[in-house]
Amino acid sequence: MSINTDFSHQEYMLSRYIGKPVIILSNEIENLTVAIGLEIVYSSFSQQPLLKCYDVVRKTEIVPMGVVFAYTEQKFKSLLNIEANDRIALFFNKESFSLVDKTKTKIEDIESPEIWSSKVYLGLESTHELQAQLLEQKNINKKNKLVK
Repeated sequence: MSINTDFSHQEYMLSRYIGKPVIILSNEIENLTVAIGLEIVYSSFSQQPLLKCYDVVRKTEIVPMGVVFAYTEQKFKSLLNIEANDRIALFFNKESFSLVDKTKTKIEDIESPEIWSSKVYLGLESTHELQAQLLEQKNINKKNKLVK
């Protein structure tokens, strides 16, 4: 498969997340990120497609480098109940036989699952209008491509 074909497939897969909530799993010790997919951007070096997102808790735009999941409450609660080192071991260190302990390198204090989930739910509630606008624009773009 050629690079262009690979990127076209990646672009298609990422485009499904535009206007929808996603869970972003980092390879660092931090709270799970829940965000809304905004648009596809391209890395400056390889021109690989990446998903630009709006973090619903921190209220900032980010380009995640970790694992991106379609958001469901079930997935969010499941991942939230796994300790951060264990998430890293499962998703980023699956081929290694070594123990993962990044506690010394954590980049933020981890909030309790209860506190963090309430922040995420409030953040998601505040983004319904943004999600609707993005989905509407995505549908307009899709119709314009069909017309051409």
